[in-house]
Amino acid sequence: MHMQRPAAGEARETTADPCLTMGRRECVDAKTAMAVLLREYSTEVSPFDRESIAKAPGLLPPGGEVFINSPSIEASHRQLYVARYLRRAGMIPVPHIVARDIPGLQALEDTLARLAGDAGVDRVLLLAGDRRSPAGEIYSSLQASLQVIESGYLTKYGIRQVWISAYPEGHPRITPSQVCAARAEKTIAAIQRGISVSFLTQFCFDSAPIINLVREIRSSGVSGAVRIGLAGPAKRALLLKHARMCGIGPSADRLQSTGRFNESVSPECVLQEVLAGLLAEPRLNIAGVHFFNFESLAATVQWARDTRCREGLPA
Repeated sequence: MHMQRPAAGEARETTADPCLTMGRRECVDAKTAMAVLLREYSTEVSPFDRESIAKAPGLLPPGGEVFINSPSIEASHRQLYVARYLRRAGMIPVPHIVARDIPGLQALEDTLARLAGDAGVDRVLLLAGDRRSPAGEIYSSLQASLQVIESGYLTKYGIRQVWISAYPEGHPRITPSQVCAARAEKTIAAIQRGISVSFLTQFCFDSAPIINLVREIRSSGVSGAVRIGLAGPAKRALLLKHARMCGIGPSADRLQSTGRFNESVSPECVLQEVLAGLLAEPRLNIAGVHFFNFESLAATVQWARDTRCREGLPA
């Protein structure tokens, strides 16, 4: 589940026997690569998905990273509860910090102080948020996730790693050039403050935009970990609902046109295609997979186990 990521700047070599460098030096074929990805992945829960939260300790191994989303301002108290619960169960909580949902710097400090002090949080996923108008008064509100980094509170409360979202099919509200500029600004600001930076891609249903995005990140000289976001197994209609909510691009149209709404869709096809890209271009150095659970955590974990068994790999 949780990936040990390579040190920044570690050299990568391309040899005749392709290497997939996923936190360790090992030469692999596609089958072995699939085994690694489905043994060591991160996942996430909603703070209101009580069933998945309760089952998480029995489904996930100790040391696994579990991201905790934040669907509303009112969810912050539940997010803290879930982070504390997961930490006590031996897992690593990674809460979403959504800048535009936080009323101001004091509220940000209070949130980080509680997460770090009560739940031992030392890493977060930073998001700007989808609210058109930030929470709080205009003069004191947070407009962007860069402000969270620049506040100094991450360092003050021992947050040593930030995850930054990356968008294979573009962001629904800002231009590609703005996305690249914001990614660079946040990366520089975090590194200047001694915080490591990793990237988590938004889910989509086509491997080509994913591979192209990772190429773009690597071509810009960024060596931080990149984890591929994929939708866990769910009904097509449910995936399309979340795709619309998240502003997913053309791959959602492709998903809609390729089957019945009530049939289940797994991430296997996209995952296989991403693996082919990895093996062809080891320099991409993708540090594992992250599953967005739209149906349930249990369904995702069972799918991963079943896929490993079908490939003749240990469950």
